[in-house]
Amino acid sequence: MTSQSSLLEPLINELHWINLELSNAAKPLQWLHNLDDPAREEIGRKLRAGLSRWEDVTRRIHNVLEQDGATEAPLPPSPDILGTQS
Repeated sequence: MTSQSSLLEPLINELHWINLELSNAAKPLQWLHNLDDPAREEIGRKLRAGLSRWEDVTRRIHNVLEQDGATEAPLPPSPDILGTQS
């Protein structure tokens, strides 16, 4: 196993679990119109936390690839998916 592979394997595994958590956190969105404000806020909190973790792990993956010369361009800024920045 290469050094890069040994660094990427746990990050990819972590990303997999974060994706599952985000998927599960998003399931109640299909009933959003039936949810009260505290329930909506909880869903939003879970999604924001998961997206933050996802972004952190993908940046770490990018850094590993960049160190090995596998990427040349810098990682672009993240889009504001949830519209939380003005």
